[in-house]
Amino acid sequence: MKHKLVYIEWEDAVSNNLKWFSEEQALDWDKNISMIVKECGFILKEDKKHIFFVNRMADTRYDEDGSLEYGGLHKIPITWIRERKVLKS
Repeated sequence: MKHKLVYIEWEDAVSNNLKWFSEEQALDWDKNISMIVKECGFILKEDKKHIFFVNRMADTRYDEDGSLEYGGLHKIPITWIRERKVLKS
């Protein structure tokens, strides 16, 4: 297989624009909110700043060149990643 299959866990950015908050409420929201995302996918590209991976690959045999199509695109800053494991494929 050309692309590594990986499990990646990262802390994502999160926001709340539903209402106005007092300073105390805002600080309480900050203290209690986090978004940990857990995902498996295939690495297409990686550099010092980002990892770019996809959840799905489809073999488009109907194409003349037999190329793959990709779905579930993710570009994540490396500094956001909390855990990463290469899975056997």
